[in-house]
Amino acid sequence: MKKLILISAFLFSFNGWTDDGLPPDGSFVSYHSNGQIKLTGKVVDRKKSGVWEYYYDNGQLQQKEKYRNGEPIGAWKSFDLKGKLIGQYWYGNGIKASDIKNKEHIRDYGTIKIKPNK
Repeated sequence: MKKLILISAFLFSFNGWTDDGLPPDGSFVSYHSNGQIKLTGKVVDRKKSGVWEYYYDNGQLQQKEKYRNGEPIGAWKSFDLKGKLIGQYWYGNGIKASDIKNKEHIRDYGTIKIKPNK
């Protein structure tokens, strides 16, 4: 959990976006100084919504996150500079339920359903 929080904090500071600084509503694209896409996302009612994707300045996908009403949901994935999957997490009800890649169950919350590996 601490690792993901640090990664998320880094990504927000790196990309210059915070929850207070979100655009009012709609889809948006942010760019690196070299013209490569830095961030794509969607805001609904001043909350993160849908898929948010962060990219390295070489154009490679860095992080893929999903939100509903500003809360993290579903599978989140992190990639290195070459595109190798380095982390995969599952969120249910806005709470990190498991580390999918390492199959480590973080905590049993009772009502959270964990998506199995395929």
